[in-house]
Parts: sequence; C-alpha cells; structure tokens
Amino acid sequence: MLDVHGAHGYLIHEFLSPSANRRDDEYGGSEINCMRLCIEVVEAVRAHWPARKPAILRLSVEDKRQLGPEQSVALARIVKDKGVDVIDCSSGGMTVRRDQRGGPSATATRSVRDQNQGGGGLMDHGRRPDVHAGPGGDDPTERARPT
Repeated sequence: MLDVHGAHGYLIHEFLSPSANRRDDEYGGSEINCMRLCIEVVEAVRAHWPARKPAILRLSVEDKRQLGPEQSVALARIVKDKGVDVIDCSSGGMTVRRDQRGGPSATATRSVRDQNQGGGGLMDHGRRPDVHAGPGGDDPTERARPT
C-alpha cells in the first residue's frame, strides 16, 4: 500500500487550496490547474507502483478555508481513472488555529461515494470510528493518535 499525502497543508495540499495557491502559471488559477501537481504525482506514482498494490490519496476534503467537497470530488473522479484505489478523507490544514476539532465532515466523506474512501484523524475515543464506518460511511477507518 502506498499513501500519497495531499492533505494537512503539505505541498500537494498547498497547490490544491485556493487560499494557499497564488500561482498564475499552469499550476494555479483555475480549479484544474490547481489540481495539476496532484494529478501528475499520481500519474508518476502509478507509472512505478504495481497495479496489484493499492494506491491511496489522502486529501483535506475540506480545508476550513476555500477548498471544499465539490473540488475534492472532482479531483477524486480524475485520480480514480489514474489508478488511485482509495481516497483517504481528512480535513483542515490551512489554518493556524490550534483549537480546530473534528475530522472530515459527513458531507465531505459521503461526497466521494463513487470511490473507495477512508477516514479518521482527531478521533478522541474508541467509539468514534463507529461514526465513520458502516453503511454510507468510510470503507477503512483508521486511528493513529489520541487528540
């Protein structure tokens, strides 16, 4: 399994988010141009990563600034055709607020239902994965750290 991290304010997310991407070249401006780096990374990964092994793309489906579910769904559909097996739905990453709580919203994660999706992050107790899993929820649900 390979996880391409395009969330939480890291490089790919900076290109995806209109609040961070102020470029006026082929990697900025329009929605598709802002997606270009992510799409190219996915293509490069799939050129070398075996098709029999899953490729995951982690996205801040909502970054609490300007990137929202509509843009993330459009990107998910593009990268699905490029070989991404799962969209790992997260949120946040473009704000300096330390009190931001909660992972991806139900609206955000359910927006990518035509693709396998995972979710997690900021789960504050063991029962929280039940909120994400189940019918209409995440396919895999992960919890890496307490909050």
